[in-house]
Amino acid sequence: MEKNLQHSVDYLNQKTGKNSGFQTPEKYFNEFENGLFAKLTEESFPKKNGFELPDDYFNTIEENILAKVAEPKANSTKVISLQQRIVKWIPSVAAAFILAFISLQFLNLQHDTITLDDIKVTEIENWFENNYNSVATNEIAYAYDISKIEIDEFAPVTINDESLEEYLNTIDSSTLIEEIE
Repeated sequence: MEKNLQHSVDYLNQKTGKNSGFQTPEKYFNEFENGLFAKLTEESFPKKNGFELPDDYFNTIEENILAKVAEPKANSTKVISLQQRIVKWIPSVAAAFILAFISLQFLNLQHDTITLDDIKVTEIENWFENNYNSVATNEIAYAYDISKIEIDEFAPVTINDESLEEYLNTIDSSTLIEEIE
């Protein structure tokens, strides 16, 4: 499109006979911007070098370095031994441990021993239900007081045939199979 525009402008200039009389070199506007910026940045740089070396710097540098390395420091840092700090704290830590041990022993002596009466019946039942596989007979005998047990609790229960038949009729057969499995 640019080419068509150029041809149409040239065509119009030829037909009208207009000629401005000014000519620019080829690629003048393409290279003008780069040249202008290069000249502006060159002018903004300082003319003098900002770095200056002292006189005889390179002649005396080796001697200065050797003097600084070989010279012992009179103002060395003070080293605090970790062992000294630990030794200072050992008596106070030991005293704190002894005090804590004595106070814990004193607090433990004030408490009575726990008996079966202190344990709730529900806790015993929960323990029995959750640990039924590992309970021995003597543990059950120890947990329950014999004086509270009545003979009627161990008497066989008599169920008549009619009540058993009514119960079996009310229960769904799939439920019975699931209970058996």
